[in-house]
Amino acid sequence: MELVGKTEPINATDCNLAKSSFDDVNLGDSSFRNVNLQKMTFSDVNLRDATISDTNLAGVEIRDCNLDGMTIDGTPVLDLIEAFRRASP
Repeated sequence: MELVGKTEPINATDCNLAKSSFDDVNLGDSSFRNVNLQKMTFSDVNLRDATISDTNLAGVEIRDCNLDGMTIDGTPVLDLIEAFRRASP
């Protein structure tokens, strides 16, 4: 199925959209609940002001990203990285 130029909201429930591709798509103000994003790749994605909660982040790799203002359980991530680097030999 191909959606091109669609501008109205989509509500997907109980769907298998595995191996789907999204390019130049605006998902601002969207909600994702009970969603499997295992082995997903995000590149050139704007997650500014997003909230991630009750989420399994085991094995997640974050690289080459702007972490300004990012927190984990209220602690600024850049502070955590700086403390880690100071403590590392």
